Amino acid sequence: MFGGNDKFSLTLSQIAHSTDFHLPLDEVAKTLVCVVDYYNSMEKSVCDKNLERLAQNLAEGVFLDSLTYEHFLEYKKQEEKAIEQLLKDTRTFKVNDFVVAVGFAKDPLGPTKTCDIIRENVKSDIQVYVKGKKVSFRRSNNAIDCSKIAKNLSGGGHEYAAGGELAFDAEKHRDEALEEIKKAIQKALS
Repeated sequence: MFGGNDKFSLTLSQIAHSTDFHLPLDEVAKTLVCVVDYYNSMEKSVCDKNLERLAQNLAEGVFLDSLTYEHFLEYKKQEEKAIEQLLKDTRTFKVNDFVVAVGFAKDPLGPTKTCDIIRENVKSDIQVYVKGKKVSFRRSNNAIDCSKIAKNLSGGGHEYAAGGELAFDAEKHRDEALEEIKKAIQKALS
């Protein structure tokens, strides 16, 4: 019987908690996070079908099956190229004394993974994921409240992680996107 206190529900809860609070993950959890990012990069109907299958497996206590693992391997192939492009496309600037690193992400990278990669490769206080109109903020400096920044872009969230939206596609208007993000951060820090 599943629900609340069984080992599978507790494991899923721990994975979600660890992901939300940027805590270490075991290999199975890392694989599941990558697979979910991969599914989220797909066309909506395909994404939904894959997420439903994954949820059904998890409900049955199956964390990884052969198809999920195949999807993980495909994700890893695409991820390598996406990371290379992300690092080429990352821009930095300062607001007050804080260094901001903005990464223009490609599929299959999601917000958390993108900001983790930026944090690992660019010395910065604020890491920003941008894809289409979506903007997500993470912090590595506790003096920053990401929710205040996101609020300036019609969003919200938590102090350590939050998201908002631009009024336009950042891929087509990168300079304008950087300017809007900079303004949102300046306003939040003033």
